[in-house]
Amino acid sequence: MRILVNPGTYDEVVSVRNRASLSLEGLSAVGLVTVRGFRISDSTDITLAYFDIDGSVRARHGVKLLGGCNANQRVTVHDCMIHDVQGTHDPLCQRE
Repeated sequence: MRILVNPGTYDEVVSVRNRASLSLEGLSAVGLVTVRGFRISDSTDITLAYFDIDGSVRARHGVKLLGGCNANQRVTVHDCMIHDVQGTHDPLCQRE
């Protein structure tokens, strides 16, 4: 499924849960598409494209993958500007 998002500022964190083969795309050729962040859990083949992700207000993480080390498969983020976020990591998911 492909969802196209119109330009504008969306003062919310977008949640994606239990989804497969989903593409969320901002129509950035028309104007800036700003969101506060994304939370993805238990999902496969997710694409986020052409968003301005501003974590300064609510999300603080930009793109957050929830559900443990193997809960999400093949999450792609491209052509997005991610700013004003705090980085975190789960030490149980580090690779050597």
